[in-house]
Amino acid sequence: SASTILTIDTFYEGLRPYLLSEDQLRQNGYPLPHESSPFVAQIEEYDSSRKPPNPVASLCDTDTEHTCVRCGKRFIITTEHRYAVQEDCNYHEGRLWTKRDGSSTAKVYSCCQSPPGSSGCQVGKYHVTAGTR
Repeated sequence: SASTILTIDTFYEGLRPYLLSEDQLRQNGYPLPHESSPFVAQIEEYDSSRKPPNPVASLCDTDTEHTCVRCGKRFIITTEHRYAVQEDCNYHEGRLWTKRDGSSTAKVYSCCQSPPGSSGCQVGKYHVTAGTR
């Protein structure tokens, strides 16, 4: 069979139906340039009474349990797409690494030099998930 060569123009035309208008971007919380400064972004405040724009999220008819990718704690997102319990996320921004000091070594976090199992050195307002787990 003959192979079809996809030109850049054909590729972009194929993506055109998926482009969002500026209003759609604004409604979905996408950062847009501020009118008064090209170096500042403005984000429309999220209206929690609106249905989420993600149609996949709307398919969930039960609360879902997630594991925070920052602190490892389990948390629940309700069918209304809200946290079941609002609590801070204490986590380490850095990675565990082996610190060498002369002949001794110790595992510490790169962000604050604290040992494994120590309380996080950063506090986030929310837990973060990479998806349903």
